Amino acid sequence: GEGEERASLQARIGELGLTRHAFLLGFVSDPVPWYAAADIYLRTCLLEGDNFSSLHAMGMGVPVVAFDTRRETELVVDVGHGLVVPTGDSAALSHGIESILGLPDRGRAMGERGVRFARDKASIRSLIPSFTDAYVELARPACPR
Repeated sequence: GEGEERASLQARIGELGLTRHAFLLGFVSDPVPWYAAADIYLRTCLLEGDNFSSLHAMGMGVPVVAFDTRRETELVVDVGHGLVVPTGDSAALSHGIESILGLPDRGRAMGERGVRFARDKASIRSLIPSFTDAYVELARPACPR
């Protein structure tokens, strides 16, 4: 939303009559209302896999269309809360969007899978034991005495 293509993208949004539906936000300190209003979350980063904004979208039940960055943090395929398309392929991205919005439930079941995963595996309550285990392991002496 803040890159050098912003002006041309904003003009294109206007040309297509989408100014009430497409927003180039850039950084937003409280994105929750935007996730709540969204039909789809587009993860179009080229190098990183799932990130905080992806996890927030997942937790809010928003289905995801994501570029395949081949990162070990990739959850979209494992959880099934969206689709992964070839990185940088705008036609595939567009097809992914159409595929989800064309479903009878407009991706609601995908979004619900994301919510379940976020609640069961990515909530602070579910993560604390793994952090505690990691700290206990790190605190152990490297060599027995």
